[in-house]
Amino acid sequence: MAQNVFLDIGVIIIVATLVALLAKRFKQPMIPAYIVAGLIIGPGVTFFANLPFITNLFHIPVGFSVISNHELITTLSEVGIALLLFIVGLEINLKGFKEVDKVTSYGAMINILLLIGIGFFMSVAFGFRGVEAIYLSFIFVFGSTMVIIKSLSDKKDLESLHGKIIIGFLLVEDLVAILALFVLTTISDFTFSVLFVSLFIATITIVVLVLLSDFLLPRVFKFVADSKDLLFLTALGVCFLFSIVFHRIGFSIVIGSFMAGIIIGNLPYNYEIIGRIRSLRDFFSTLFFVSLGMQLQLEGLMGFMPFFIASLLIITFLKPFLTMLIVGSFGYRKYTSFKVGTSLAQVSEFSLILISQGMVLGFVSREAFSLVVMLAIVTIIITTYVMDRQLSLYRKIGHMLGFIEASEHLHKTKHHYKKQNSDIILCGCDRIGRSILTKLMAEKTYPLVVDYNPRIVSKLKEQGVPVMYGDITNEEIVEHLDFKKVKVLINTIRNVETSLLLIKEAKRLNKKILIIDCANKISEALLLYEQGADYVILPNFLGGDYISFLLGNGNLGKLSRKRREHIKELNKHKDHFLEDRHISDELHHSHY
Repeated sequence: MAQNVFLDIGVIIIVATLVALLAKRFKQPMIPAYIVAGLIIGPGVTFFANLPFITNLFHIPVGFSVISNHELITTLSEVGIALLLFIVGLEINLKGFKEVDKVTSYGAMINILLLIGIGFFMSVAFGFRGVEAIYLSFIFVFGSTMVIIKSLSDKKDLESLHGKIIIGFLLVEDLVAILALFVLTTISDFTFSVLFVSLFIATITIVVLVLLSDFLLPRVFKFVADSKDLLFLTALGVCFLFSIVFHRIGFSIVIGSFMAGIIIGNLPYNYEIIGRIRSLRDFFSTLFFVSLGMQLQLEGLMGFMPFFIASLLIITFLKPFLTMLIVGSFGYRKYTSFKVGTSLAQVSEFSLILISQGMVLGFVSREAFSLVVMLAIVTIIITTYVMDRQLSLYRKIGHMLGFIEASEHLHKTKHHYKKQNSDIILCGCDRIGRSILTKLMAEKTYPLVVDYNPRIVSKLKEQGVPVMYGDITNEEIVEHLDFKKVKVLINTIRNVETSLLLIKEAKRLNKKILIIDCANKISEALLLYEQGADYVILPNFLGGDYISFLLGNGNLGKLSRKRREHIKELNKHKDHFLEDRHISDELHHSHY
């Protein structure tokens, strides 16, 4: 048994690695590559094994499968989801969600109710009846936590404004999914009293766990903190403990792991834990995406093609459109609304769990389950490509999305800028931009700041800093800037497409302009230099460069003086940075 499991995992990892290498060679995203690997291992091998020529040539038995233990692989993939949400809980700061609490509560619920209604009526229109139609209506609602969080994490967008809205939507959707799972799996003997008792027990459990964690966990982690191995095991132990407790009271293991992450995230050891668990999470999440492809069965699906095509159109077009309208109605700009809507346009792992439970209970047919699996595969692949190219896609259709923005909100924020009379423009005032602005202000130089976040704009306006509220990825904003009068353009937005747009437009209008830009990777920095940037900041290398400078000839003896000057500079700006720390922490990468 153990040998078979090892061989099964070995086959999955080998095939996933080969397909991922091809994807990397042709610059394709990894998630579709893992799903394709699952399609090869599962339905692909089954198809070729059933061909008469292949069967006779290799004497393949009936029902041959490369993987002998599908259920165990599926279980291991669910561990990946739990670990992913555990890390998300460790990384996110719930205080930062205060600024998006309305849209992620009221907006998400409006979105869910609309999509359930649309899904139910469409299911009935295509011939599904009763409980099966109810089950199918939920596939339109939930976004894939696994896909979205992984994409946001890879792009370092978890703490961005659109990232917080997306995560808020996912949290509300997951809570509704758990409630739906509870109600639908007990629909034959469901009563509201049973539901009330379950929710009451869950609430009491959460309160007890939080209270115990406040008093017990800090002492436990302080005791084990000097041992990295023990710290890692203790964190995993807490994750599994919470998951087991939540599972025992009738809720999902992933909610338990998420709660564990949030509680441990308040301790000073979260980044060390994240660094150690990330590789484990990546391994299990790979199994999840491969197992998703393996679950597809094509038999009997041709009769469901009209429903599949209609569902695909709703999930990939109508659902993002509705989400954009709802987010825009809460006062967010069209680019934020666009990112939120296009990120949530897929069938989630919760939908698969819900439908599989319905199939086990006899409410959902095997063909309907395979249909949902195929929808999940196709929509996840589409979403992965869209999220990878959101800015390019937005530039093509952004001019058609003006109706999304609430006019009242635009009236309040449109004129949050002074007339451009500075010869320096600073794009983005997050942590790097704030440091640059503070240094310039200390020298009595006030650049024109262009920023997307209303709270940052309001703060700068109070300080008398010339500031423009605008989305620098919007060509209308770029055209509004008078580059002919500008001597220095400083761009702290670490997005290579945005940087290339600014460089092209600024150099076209003013060949003498000095451009200082930012990049995440060396290859991006070299590209920006090639396109005309005068200097490119690489934040990941900046500290190392400065230390190298201090250790150079003639500077080592000046270290004590540099130390005193540095402490003096930090004390000088300490109060200012403490005052704005909550803004920086909550709104880091609000757009940029």
